[in-house]
Amino acid sequence: LGKTLLGHRLTLSGRPVATLGKGFDMELSWRGNDFSQWRDWSGNARVRLNGAQAGMLSRYMEKVGLVSRGEGSGTLEADFSDGHINSLQADVSIHNAAYTPRDAHTLVLPVISGKLQLERSAKGAYVINASNLTLASSSGLAFDNSSIRGDWLPGEQGHGQLTLDNVNVAHLTPFIRALGGDGGGAEGQRGEVDREEAGPVGEVGDAVGQRGRRQGRHRVQAAGG
Repeated sequence: LGKTLLGHRLTLSGRPVATLGKGFDMELSWRGNDFSQWRDWSGNARVRLNGAQAGMLSRYMEKVGLVSRGEGSGTLEADFSDGHINSLQADVSIHNAAYTPRDAHTLVLPVISGKLQLERSAKGAYVINASNLTLASSSGLAFDNSSIRGDWLPGEQGHGQLTLDNVNVAHLTPFIRALGGDGGGAEGQRGEVDREEAGPVGEVGDAVGQRGRRQGRHRVQAAGG
């Protein structure tokens, strides 16, 4: 921990116990002094994880669900100011994970990997660009070198839309069912998901599944609540 010409810098690295992971590095640089006014701070954070175990993250995710198992490696870099993340870049690979969202069934994730970029606009919306995505469900590969593009405005009235390409809808069925949809109409199809829908996650998932066998393009538009 030390001072720089423009603020402060904190650097950490180490090898935790085997139950938490194989190693990590973290660097945090920021401008600001009063912890009670942390929302006014600005800075940059960089994190590298090697073989991180689910137990390392589970305590921080209790409000959004339970991570019961999994191992991941990757890097993350984010710029922040005024209590918001302005940009984020991540490159991660996670294996043998199990995640249970609140009020939903367990999602089994044999493999999930890829690159993610988020950029916050002047109006507060995030531009989303994910690439080289791999996502395996219990039935097979749903994403295979896929990409996601779109935007999202957070908040109580949050909304947005996502366009996915190279998706096998049939292998999304386990996720749709875990989130409350029936996924009954999903059949094997590779193509672009570019479909406008609004409503709870389960309803959106049902719509994608039911239309997956009939159309090559769908846009998923979700409304916050």
